Amino acid sequence: MIALRDSVGRKTALHYAMETSGVLLKDPSDQMRLELHDRVFKKLSLFGVPYQVHDFECVDYALHEVAPDLPMYRGPGVPEKALAAGDYFCVVGAAQTFGRLVREPWANRISEAIDLPVLNLSGAGFGPEVFLNERILELMHGARFIVLQMMSGRSVGCDEYPGGRRITLNDKTTGVHRLDILKEMWQKDPSVALHYIRKWNANYLEVYRQLHERIKRPILLLWIGERKPEDWSPEDVIAKPTWGAFPQLVGRDLFEQVSAIFAERYEHSAEPEVEDTYSRITGKPCPYFAQRKGTSTSFKYYPSTNSHQMLAKALTPWALDARKQTA
Repeated sequence: MIALRDSVGRKTALHYAMETSGVLLKDPSDQMRLELHDRVFKKLSLFGVPYQVHDFECVDYALHEVAPDLPMYRGPGVPEKALAAGDYFCVVGAAQTFGRLVREPWANRISEAIDLPVLNLSGAGFGPEVFLNERILELMHGARFIVLQMMSGRSVGCDEYPGGRRITLNDKTTGVHRLDILKEMWQKDPSVALHYIRKWNANYLEVYRQLHERIKRPILLLWIGERKPEDWSPEDVIAKPTWGAFPQLVGRDLFEQVSAIFAERYEHSAEPEVEDTYSRITGKPCPYFAQRKGTSTSFKYYPSTNSHQMLAKALTPWALDARKQTA
């Protein structure tokens, strides 16, 4: 698979893997699934969007390329003519906007409802700093309008602890998770952990300010979470090492500060629902690979199909109005 990827490109190699695996998945064994995962999909090394590696039996994300140096994004892709003409809208965020394990994510539902292609720039574990990439900014600036998710605050660091979700030291990404660093701080002195959360929050706010200044398009700021913004605050860490459910390290005060930058916002807080996973080939129950936890036949961490339906219904009127205003 590595040779195939290198010779024909990741998009073609992935398409081939999805098509050929479909034949094998008509009557799979657990061993067959494991072989496909370890010997085929993991070797594709899909830059930026690992979910297809783990979810190949459940969902075809129709991953597509915008540019070779950017991640592969969830499809269907925007037609080249529409992309060149700026006749599309963007959604920007993490797994909740990408729509992991859901076949019809809210972004695709809105696209169909308003008859306008969507460019979904979201991906696994993305923080807001990912979208300061000049090429990605160009894609967002070219869109008619944008829905921008409030992402986790754990990936926005500071001078002492730079990098993404894993700390970068001496220009090298370490195996140290940012939240583990906070826990170590808390065990020594909770006030130090609080100090750094506030520093990271300040930088998080600055990233969203830069995105607003650079994009210059109608933007709706979107909160997606199983909790409300006020259900966690930085001061909570004084009593115990808690970072809040997704979006981690973001409380009501920070949400209000970020919201003040943008003209429109929407909050979607919903109790998590357990949803079973089914084969894209047979429609029967099937597992997906839950990264470090082996396989699972249901999910709860990610928004359910019902949540995606609710979000699409709530956001479509705004998107339709934005489409008309930018015609």
